[in-house]
Amino acid sequence: ETNYLLTVYIAECHNVWSSIFGLTVIGLIGMFHGNPLNEKRVLVSYVILAIIGVGSSLLHATLHWAFQSFDELPMIYLVLGGLYSVLEVDAPRGTDKFGPKLPRNLVMVALAATCAYYKNQQNYLAFLTVFNSCTVILAVLHCKVALGIYREWRLCISSGSANGSGYKNRSIALWFWIWHLIVYLVIASSIWVVDQFACDYLLPYYNKMPFPFRGCTLHVVWHIAAGFGAHLFVQFLVASRLTALGYDFEIRWFFLAFPTVVLCTKEHKL
Repeated sequence: ETNYLLTVYIAECHNVWSSIFGLTVIGLIGMFHGNPLNEKRVLVSYVILAIIGVGSSLLHATLHWAFQSFDELPMIYLVLGGLYSVLEVDAPRGTDKFGPKLPRNLVMVALAATCAYYKNQQNYLAFLTVFNSCTVILAVLHCKVALGIYREWRLCISSGSANGSGYKNRSIALWFWIWHLIVYLVIASSIWVVDQFACDYLLPYYNKMPFPFRGCTLHVVWHIAAGFGAHLFVQFLVASRLTALGYDFEIRWFFLAFPTVVLCTKEHKL
């Protein structure tokens, strides 16, 4: 986005509001409406997502190097939090399947990643390497969870219990998984690639758009799609965990736009 195109006070206006709406607001929605069991793992994920939005908005508003880490480091922390949630997805409430060593090791990884980040802060490729490496591990593990749910879903069909709650719950979990892939992998990631490599070519066209859209780039779509994709991913983990624990749940649409998992009744277990 062309700097200070719309006002002399904010460097990249569109990137600021899209960071707040696409990341922070979605994070706040998840905090208050996307955590049916009130578990810390879900709360932490949404808090980090909201912090990413704040850091991104400050970076785009000021273009000051100090806010770059406020934007990028929490992205690594969010992936590490996702690793914990995936590995502990079927652990009984109040217990850790891997004990205290898992969160301790993940904290150590986060500290090591933080040190490596500040040592190579001017090298964006180093950040991408660390972030993408963690993301690939998370992708493999969460696909393994989805595959297990899919097999159980097929078993419900073959056993003639496709009308039961078990089938419905697994259908919901798979729905979130599929849409997470579509929104983040297909839409957001594709837009990020185009934005990175074709920005200079597209910039004159962005700047010719009428006010208030003047200067609005594909990076705006990236912010919103990435935040929404992260929300869908967290809700997939929530639905997967509720399925593993035997709770009955359904989808509720917040503001008719944000699907969240809610328990059918507070104490209802299958």
